[in-house]
Amino acid sequence: MILSRMKKKREILIIVFCLIFLRTQSFSQDLGSGFHAKVGGSFPKEGNVQAGFESGFGFSFALGRKLSLSFDFVYWKSDVKERVGKLHNGTLSITPFLLSLQYSLAGERFLSPYIFLGSGFVFSSFEIGGYISIPEIKIHQKVKNGPAFYLGTGANLRLTRNLSFFGEMSYLLRKAGAETIITDMNFGVSRREFPLDLSSFLFGLGLKYFF
Repeated sequence: MILSRMKKKREILIIVFCLIFLRTQSFSQDLGSGFHAKVGGSFPKEGNVQAGFESGFGFSFALGRKLSLSFDFVYWKSDVKERVGKLHNGTLSITPFLLSLQYSLAGERFLSPYIFLGSGFVFSSFEIGGYISIPEIKIHQKVKNGPAFYLGTGANLRLTRNLSFFGEMSYLLRKAGAETIITDMNFGVSRREFPLDLSSFLFGLGLKYFF
């Protein structure tokens, strides 16, 4: 009788230990930090700026069961068609550095949707293409760097304990200033500033590895 009770107690302790262990493992996955990389497309709102191929990578750090802090580094190039009062023909390069809070709507399941909101800083450069002018005049254009706001939604598809596939769509809100600089060998340098809407819809697919 005593041996039977001891055996039952031992079985109960083993079951309790296993439940605690599984719960701990599940909780650690919820809190897992990770590295991610993605590719996709950018679709600017500015009418004469074309869609571009986007790529990026980043890190996420767990703040709780469903909340994480994400750092993203993104880059894309867009061809630009000349428009009066705007950018000339050329290539626009965009490099946003973004910080956002990501909230999981369903925890860490096989398929877990999430939303995110944040801000960042956007570096921009413009390389002007060919233009028609007399030899004495040179035209240069530049786009100013500045802050941006960032929000979107996505979903993780768990492949293994440490690896997931994800897809997301987001919107980058960025109003920038731009400047046309005309250097005339006879009359000197003239400048003209104009607004530029670099706000863009972004779509991406990628992989996330959890530590």
